[in-house]
This record gives sequence, structure tokens and C-alpha cells, in this order.
Amino acid sequence: VEELADVTTTSQQVWAESRQNDDFATFLPVFTRVLQLKRAEAECLAEDGRLYDALLQDYEPGASAEQLRRLFAELRTELTAIL
Repeated sequence: VEELADVTTTSQQVWAESRQNDDFATFLPVFTRVLQLKRAEAECLAEDGRLYDALLQDYEPGASAEQLRRLFAELRTELTAIL
């Protein structure tokens, strides 16, 4: 938890600089570490092996990836027309 907090704080700073300089390569190592830590967090939280569902609860309590798949499948035609 402590490392995740440190790395995400650092990643925001590095992202801002990398974006300003159009230099994604500088951001890639810290971004990779954030992904590794978030996957580890999901593995700790997922009771049924559904890693994305475990992390989704912070943003959409009670939602699941399957529910989102169905929702976007229903919206696909309309969204495609808008694009």
C-alpha cells in the first residue's frame, strides 16, 4: 500500500513532465510499476479471481465487468453513429 501510494504520486509528476516533453519513454517504467502494483492489489482483493471486478469496486460499487460489457454492447450502435 505504501509503495503504491509513493509510485502513483511519482507517476503523476513524471506523466506531467513526459507529456509536456512528448516523451512517453520516460513515463513507461513508472507506469509499468503502477500496473504491477495494481495487479497485485487486485489479486489480494479478488475473491473469485476476477481482478478487474475487484478494482472496479472503488469506482462503481456493485458493478462487474460483465455488466459493463452488456451496457456498452447496447450502446455500441448509438455511440458508433455519434463518432
